[in-house]
Amino acid sequence: MSQKDLIKLKIKDAISLHQEGQSSQGIALIKRLTQDIAEEDLPADVFTAWGLISQESDQCEAAETAFKKAIQKTKSPDNLINLAQCYLKNQKMYEAKAPIHEALAINSRHPRSLAAQAEFYWQTWEVEACIDTLREAVSLAPTNLDLVSQYLLCLNYSIRVNSKQIAKEHIEIGTALQQHFEKAEKISRSPIEGKLRKKIRIGLISPDFREHSVVYFLLSFLKHVDMRSFELFAYHTAKKQDVYTSKIKESVDHFRLLPLANFHEIRRDQLDVLIDLAGHTAGNAIPAFLKNEKVAPTYMQWLGYPNTSGYPLFDFRIVDPFTDPQSHLLERTAEKRAYLPACFLCYSAPDKVPSVSPLPALKDNHITFGCLNNLNKINDELIKVWAALLKQVKDSRLLLKSKAYQHEAVRNKIVQRFKKFGVDKDKLLLKEANESTFEHLETYHEIDIALDTFPYHGTTTTFEALLMGVPVVCLVGASHRSRVGASILQNLSKTEWIAETPLDYIKIATTIAADLPKLETERSQLRNILKKSRLYDGKGFAYDFEKVIKSVIKA
Repeated sequence: MSQKDLIKLKIKDAISLHQEGQSSQGIALIKRLTQDIAEEDLPADVFTAWGLISQESDQCEAAETAFKKAIQKTKSPDNLINLAQCYLKNQKMYEAKAPIHEALAINSRHPRSLAAQAEFYWQTWEVEACIDTLREAVSLAPTNLDLVSQYLLCLNYSIRVNSKQIAKEHIEIGTALQQHFEKAEKISRSPIEGKLRKKIRIGLISPDFREHSVVYFLLSFLKHVDMRSFELFAYHTAKKQDVYTSKIKESVDHFRLLPLANFHEIRRDQLDVLIDLAGHTAGNAIPAFLKNEKVAPTYMQWLGYPNTSGYPLFDFRIVDPFTDPQSHLLERTAEKRAYLPACFLCYSAPDKVPSVSPLPALKDNHITFGCLNNLNKINDELIKVWAALLKQVKDSRLLLKSKAYQHEAVRNKIVQRFKKFGVDKDKLLLKEANESTFEHLETYHEIDIALDTFPYHGTTTTFEALLMGVPVVCLVGASHRSRVGASILQNLSKTEWIAETPLDYIKIATTIAADLPKLETERSQLRNILKKSRLYDGKGFAYDFEKVIKSVIKA
């Protein structure tokens, strides 16, 4: 065997070990290779493999070093983008600029380079530039499903593209791709007949059966499913596991670690319904759904994504009368809507939460508004409203939090956008993200009133604010992404916090801020109100959910 062939074989073996969950052995194999053969005689592929395995094993410095060595061997767009993506993964976005620029200088139509450029825009609060760049990348690689999902996900954050057009684009792209893969993979999608049995078999598939927002909306519900009538299967498609993974395992009949390459194995479980919980979010299973024959009679979408999947192969999408009121459905969906009677969410708090603090305004002598939502949900229309509110409520402040605030350039962007609407820097409290959920929740000890984002509402952040005794003001819109906050508040019987117009939003927040005794009382009671509401009622939610599943199967 030639040295070249030996090197290829060792790289293949190292990657196989990594894929089998033995990353340290894979790295050790590559290290031995670099010791046995002089570095100048090794191809770039050796260092690329070393970098990729290290990066996926969260060995960031080792990954950066390996990718730099690969670039020294061959300065290709792919090698440059491997380094850039390593930086981006670790929030070193401004260090990623140079390799992205070099890669695009070599090939301006390289989809991976454009995707990295889009990620840079995303992490530096340039949402519309991110969308434009992803649109270009998708035009060059229209069947790259990861790129397509990134693009469709980011569209939900746009204020330039309206909700009706966003849904339309999902469906047009999804329908075309489904037809493409059915032809390319020779997939007939012949229906599967459900089997008559005592228990209905429900499958849940997600990369997020770990400490993740999705789990907070599953645990209470799963504990109360009628195990006499239902049999639950959970398919975890990611490697990462933690204490919340164990909680999911304990709450279902069958837990499977399922690489997406083995998606077809689901068919053995003879499910009646398979529910995808990720939509177009990171690590989703949509490529597996598209490239395989049906593995269950009915496919559903629920929970993790604020829009239609766009793919007609999904039969139903679970919503509620507040997020998707039948009286004015402006958004099309590729799926039929399956309605829960109350909220489509059922919350359970993290294991450890801070106590509710006294009202900060009483010691600070001013109102502190706060928003801990994703930075990219903040846009100029929102800032304009927030600025008007800050000017109206004397001596008030606005607290915002994001990982990106560790970078001065991003902080300066925020400051400049508020300055554009007449609000000075001293009105803003910009905080970096916390490592732990407990510390994150403690931030609400500094906030009197939470302000929801629009047009893309918060979800977990809204529940967290309410849990910490903080009222949430939201502006209701005409689409699902703009109605989740309204659904939560409707089911909490706090409709007085739902605004119909930007002026209403300012008026509601101002009214709450003007009555500190009432706000203090509200703060002390809100956690108990939440825990006694339908939003926390796992037993009632499970009963309603079971009825929906039974109706879907009969349909």
